[in-house]
Amino acid sequence: MAFYSINKRLRGERTVYSTSVKQKNKGKIVFSKSKTFTSRSSALKWARGLITQLEADETSLVAGYKEVSFGELIVEYENYKAKSNRPLFLLLQNVRRRYLLVH
Repeated sequence: MAFYSINKRLRGERTVYSTSVKQKNKGKIVFSKSKTFTSRSSALKWARGLITQLEADETSLVAGYKEVSFGELIVEYENYKAKSNRPLFLLLQNVRRRYLLVH
């Protein structure tokens, strides 16, 4: 079940409309996206369009994501941050070597 909310806010001297679209499945939020607009009609159009898209084809919004294991995620992160010597990078490298036994 998808739903939206629109909140009117004052930003400086201008009125903006903060719009949030969420989708629940078995009582848990499985999708959430928000955006800010300068007109209420634009906010309403975006929210209704996104809900239509969610209800029509839920899988199209997660295109590009892939399933990976925790170990694969750490390896991908290491490759991404290979040029960095920050402590988090070194910590994840040690966790992978010590607990996941992936070399």
